[in-house]
Amino acid sequence: MTRPYFEGLHVLAVTDPSIGSLRDVPTGEFVGSRLYTEADYHLLAHLQTMAAGDRWRRLPFDSTERQVDLLLEGTIAGAIVWEPALHQVLTSRGATEQVRSVSLDPLPEVTTQVAMVLRSDEVLLRRLLDEALYHMQASGALAVVVAEVGIPGRVPR
Repeated sequence: MTRPYFEGLHVLAVTDPSIGSLRDVPTGEFVGSRLYTEADYHLLAHLQTMAAGDRWRRLPFDSTERQVDLLLEGTIAGAIVWEPALHQVLTSRGATEQVRSVSLDPLPEVTTQVAMVLRSDEVLLRRLLDEALYHMQASGALAVVVAEVGIPGRVPR
């Protein structure tokens, strides 16, 4: 695997303007969460620390598209998603004005990095790609590409 060249935050997608973070979601409301993500693990751990009557109701999902469907229908109060995936779904549906991304507070910040996967015997290619990515990051060229593409995220630090 190459060095990471992009990373995006996991956020809470909401339609209600009164919700500024996960902390603001009313008790008992459904919160959709992508299965098998680090953000989902943090949500599960946090829910276990809360008293039963003070919890949100977790609704697990395997697709960002379905989370957005139920968010726009009002079935769930928020959707914990990887922000670049949310951007892609909202852009493809022309719904970017209907949904906002807010903090996962009280959960910790969660990012997912993107890298290229290569076969284990492609050592030279991996070294060349890593070197190119390093120089693109150091020169700022990689940040320019990320900005031009317009997907929410950043070059890893």
